[in-house]
Amino acid sequence: MLPPLFRRLTLGLLACAFILLAPVSASAAPDILIVVRHAERSASMADDSPLTPQGKLRAAELARLVEAWTATGTPVRALFASEALRTQQTLAPITAATHLPVTITPAKEIDALVKKIRAVNGGVVVVAG
Repeated sequence: MLPPLFRRLTLGLLACAFILLAPVSASAAPDILIVVRHAERSASMADDSPLTPQGKLRAAELARLVEAWTATGTPVRALFASEALRTQQTLAPITAATHLPVTITPAKEIDALVKKIRAVNGGVVVVAG
């Protein structure tokens, strides 16, 4: 059985994915949408603090998770992060593995992000916020 917090996060992510993708026609939408919060950042709590060594390990684990999703033949099509360094660093191992750039979308521009996600045709999309 999943811990309550993990269960709530999973349900929340699924609900977000459903809301983002439900009204999209079958011709344009990612097959898999993975939404994650940035990995652990430094304790300085600065507005743009980098990931800690533990955060970098967690980002590498995320890349392994994404690789498992893509092992079935569904490629990573797009990576999205906010302007915060820690979100971009969270996706860095996936960028290194896929050679895809991270598309930066300001955190407050949710509508723009949704539009960009909807424009991706098939594959896996990973969003770090």
